[in-house]
Amino acid sequence: MTGLAEKWTERSFIAGNQVLDFLNTQGGDTKARDLERLNTYWDILTWAVAAEVLNAEECGVLGDLAVRRPDLAQHCLQELRIQRESLYRLITSTMSGDTPAESDRSSVEMNFRSALQHARLIPGVSQPARWYSVADEAGLSLVQCRLAIAASTLITDVASQNIRQCETCSWLFMDSSATKRRRWCSMAVCGNRAKAQRHYHRNKH
Repeated sequence: MTGLAEKWTERSFIAGNQVLDFLNTQGGDTKARDLERLNTYWDILTWAVAAEVLNAEECGVLGDLAVRRPDLAQHCLQELRIQRESLYRLITSTMSGDTPAESDRSSVEMNFRSALQHARLIPGVSQPARWYSVADEAGLSLVQCRLAIAASTLITDVASQNIRQCETCSWLFMDSSATKRRRWCSMAVCGNRAKAQRHYHRNKH
């Protein structure tokens, strides 16, 4: 898949959770969420394959459909971005101990309800049952549907208490460390940048 390796590097998937990696497709090196990585529907597809939300066959089918329906593909891109930012605000508000805005709560709920219309319940044998969005029914909204269901699982699970925000940038991650004191999305990037800044200020004064 041309361009996949270049755009979605290992650092794109440092959150330890598929949904949080999705939220991290917006935001750069600071707290401002001012860098957009999902600029086209193709960006959605390549990210989704790299994140294992889609398989290669599903990506090919959706890519062909997007070529035939560019208007619908653009609409799905816009809707996915709205879903992402509503979910981001809901999670970060909860992390801060604030009540999420009703508009964000409603948006996340509506996305989940809509996703269930295109999903089937897969019984579990050695693991819990799960909802699975069907490509033939969801169409170009397949990625949005799968992420909405995954988001519902995340925010209603006790593990959501381990979500942290990087001290340097806006990215989120699951803190699976034994001490639960992880501070940065990536020690190699934000961690080293913070250390370099502290070193600079110490030497400056």
